[in-house]
Amino acid sequence: MTREQLIQKWLDHDLTKSEEQAFIQLEDYAELTKLSRAMKHISLPDFETELELKKLQKNIKPKTKLTAHWKKILLPIAAVLIICFGIFKFSNNQIKTVKTIAAQIEKVTLPDTSIVQLNANSSISYSKKNWNNNRNISLNGEAHFKVAKGKKFVVQTTQGKVTVLGTQFNINDRNSFFEVVCFEGSVQVNFKNTIHVLKPGEIFSSENGLSFDSSVIDKIPTWINGKSTFKSKQYKYVLTEFERQYNLKFKVRNIDTNQIFTGSFPHNNLEKALQAITLPLHINATIIDTKNIQLSSE
Repeated sequence: MTREQLIQKWLDHDLTKSEEQAFIQLEDYAELTKLSRAMKHISLPDFETELELKKLQKNIKPKTKLTAHWKKILLPIAAVLIICFGIFKFSNNQIKTVKTIAAQIEKVTLPDTSIVQLNANSSISYSKKNWNNNRNISLNGEAHFKVAKGKKFVVQTTQGKVTVLGTQFNINDRNSFFEVVCFEGSVQVNFKNTIHVLKPGEIFSSENGLSFDSSVIDKIPTWINGKSTFKSKQYKYVLTEFERQYNLKFKVRNIDTNQIFTGSFPHNNLEKALQAITLPLHINATIIDTKNIQLSSE
């Protein structure tokens, strides 16, 4: 493989182990890596590529010739500059992704001042380019949205699509479970090619269809304030949410995880949280270690 091909694959982060060893053996390896590190700290201004190229061509003197020595020095520099400029331009247009891990809640402010609260083990992705005219966002997991007034705001999940103009709502899209709660304004839910329009207090879920809960009107989900609340939910969903909030795993023995649970648990006290989800159902909890808890029927 030629020297130029090695440099190109290095710039593309595509070197195999053997190619990486060959790249390290290049006599200007130190200069190339030094330039690459330095370029990461440079913020390039936007400019018109076509216009600047024409200016450059106009000012270049055709009779000027580079010696082989200078070509050897300048070509790697030019290669690094070109690739860094390309990365800079690409980063301005690429998708913005925000992720949370277990036991983490993250607040995200979108370009139009809309606010997204991400629950644990969740993520959103959106394009910042022309955001005000194209307010589309992808969600994986659970999030609460407070949408600024403006053009159509669309949240796409793996199981359904939610469309609004300006409102507050919560979406929970985890595995086979899908739920949308409208707190304020109105929300259009597209689920399995069927459209449902929710008003404040209305809830749509993949399990129960449409339902109403006046207690959520003009409120926010309790998980934002450090408490997970469930109303007539299957116990398996309670356990998986507990695992996300405390970053641990349950080992379940002789328990019906499809039984219905109504209640809540705090995110900042493991002992109280365990009691909250086990005592009402007469379940024993045994802490095996910091990451594993065994649940069994009494």
